[in-house]
Amino acid sequence: MRVLLYEPVPDGHHMADLSRLLPAILELPVEVILATVPETLEEPSFKLMLEPVLGRTQVETTCVRCKGSMFNRNWHQYRECAAMVKRYRPDHLYVMMGDAVWWLTEVMRLAGRRSWPREVTADTYLIRGGFTYPNAHRPVDRFRRFLFRRMLRDGHFDGILMLDEYGAEYGRHHAKPGDRGQVRLSPAPLVPQAPMSKHQARERLGLPVDGKLIAAIGMIGELRGVSYILNAFRRLSELRPDAGDRLLLAGPHDEGAHAALARSEFASLRAAGRILSIDRYLNDEEMFTCAAAPDVFANGTHNHAGRSSVIVWSAANGRPAVTTNTGSIGYVVESERLGWTCNVASANEFASTLKKALESPWTEADIDRVKAYASWHDIANYRAIGTQTLRQRLDRGGNT
Repeated sequence: MRVLLYEPVPDGHHMADLSRLLPAILELPVEVILATVPETLEEPSFKLMLEPVLGRTQVETTCVRCKGSMFNRNWHQYRECAAMVKRYRPDHLYVMMGDAVWWLTEVMRLAGRRSWPREVTADTYLIRGGFTYPNAHRPVDRFRRFLFRRMLRDGHFDGILMLDEYGAEYGRHHAKPGDRGQVRLSPAPLVPQAPMSKHQARERLGLPVDGKLIAAIGMIGELRGVSYILNAFRRLSELRPDAGDRLLLAGPHDEGAHAALARSEFASLRAAGRILSIDRYLNDEEMFTCAAAPDVFANGTHNHAGRSSVIVWSAANGRPAVTTNTGSIGYVVESERLGWTCNVASANEFASTLKKALESPWTEADIDRVKAYASWHDIANYRAIGTQTLRQRLDRGGNT
């Protein structure tokens, strides 16, 4: 039985998530092919995380990275994915991040054309569930919801693995008996690490161990609200002038982050060692250490569809988070009581909420609660959910 993994985007968390799923697939009696772009082989995340677990995986760099408009990129990935299925003839397909592909398979099915044979079972991971949000009223959102419901009935995907709590709830609400597509909420996932104190984490990172520390971890850039975080921290330093609070930005910094840090209004804070940077890709152990170091985690992502996996890392260490009050991120933080939410686009409101988080008691009960939330995101659960469709097919003898 042949399994094809289609992953044409090598950067960000894509290689990390694939590296956490692949070992579970390789435990099964299947042939595995990874179709990706040549640039993947040069990515630090590939070399650090995916290459060590490739095992018998056949890596095919037959994909082409596309630039241009969002629609052009989506259309390219859809056509390329269908071509990869035709070329490699898998029994089971993974479209690792299928936001560009799933809706076009449904548009083509509306036109009477299936994009690959029905006997091919398939899973896809969806990050962008914004079209399912309560405030999603645009015509394009309504059209996507129509396509999504249609996909549930008899689309191309058996497993629709949502990385968005709102999206998963929408899918479960509209599910009907006999649907081909089964919506499952996917964990982040989280790789277990040995617990450590704030003091231990800061020492390991070479950071000052005194005072309060706020941290933002993961990809550092404007998409993750780095300017919102920096503006709020500058305002916080005015609200707490004698506190000596520090801000840590840990993870690869993009051009937007470097430009923001170079602005004159942050020069004095940087010179005083109040704004600290670790500008490189972080492996799982380093991510966990960076998430253990702060008193409060700050996420500046605003109006973003999908969850924030770094909030899970923060919760795994028992740390509170201050995040946007919008979208799936705000919904999860509020419903699971993982910290505080606010309008992160307002420097005053963001800073005031950070101040509240730093000065409010965070009890053992709070720590236990957020750690319990993070425990569901364990890598074993991620692998079990991610291979469910494939294992079911194998149990049927590999036949649909």
